[in-house]
Amino acid sequence: KGVSYRYQHAASSSKLKSGAKTSISSTTDIPKLYKELTEFQLNLPVDKHSAIFCRALESDMTKVRVLITGPLDSPYAFGCFFFDIEMNDYPNKAPIVNFLTTGQGKVR
Repeated sequence: KGVSYRYQHAASSSKLKSGAKTSISSTTDIPKLYKELTEFQLNLPVDKHSAIFCRALESDMTKVRVLITGPLDSPYAFGCFFFDIEMNDYPNKAPIVNFLTTGQGKVR
């Protein structure tokens, strides 16, 4: 839908740090989500053969796009798998995950 995602986590955005209005649910634990998104910057695996990349919307850190590259020696080798994740009412409810890499609708 033409949604723009930042290359850095929204957690590092000065808009969100300053308490700017977003569409984040009032039941979402913003400090906890902020802390976990910030930890992703240091803890997600990045290797030349396989990696996980994560970035949040600048205006709503409960919406995250994830890219996972398949490890060598697996059926997923050389694959790029995209997911959109919505974490409304975080951490009280499980996230909604939408698998975007569907092989032109062949994979669900």
